[in-house]
Amino acid sequence: MVVRLGLALIGLFNILNGLFMLAAPDAWFARVIGDMAMGPMDDHFIRDVGFAYAASGTGLLLGLRRGAAAGAFALAGSVWPVLHALFHLNLWAMHGIPTGMNLINEGIGVVVLSALGLLVGWMRFKQGD
Repeated sequence: MVVRLGLALIGLFNILNGLFMLAAPDAWFARVIGDMAMGPMDDHFIRDVGFAYAASGTGLLLGLRRGAAAGAFALAGSVWPVLHALFHLNLWAMHGIPTGMNLINEGIGVVVLSALGLLVGWMRFKQGD
């Protein structure tokens, strides 16, 4: 039950974040990136990442289904956010840990949620059916 709830919540978050990035990249950039030193706003790049988030969320939600493949979908849905988080952790190692709202956005929105997604994806995979 807890695994499926985690898959549902993180999957929906990823899909909604991806749709926000696709529909309103300027607004997403202003709200999420804000004053972080991440370079200029790039519509194309933000939409590319939005597709990745939407695909990740879809994989996590497919993990809610029954059947042997559901666990594989859940685990696959967790892969991209974990790679994204590892990239951010590498940036932290090179440039220092962000502060204030930037730490909350990256720490919770990227690192913690991806780790939780991997955890519930792995647990769903191990459950089988």
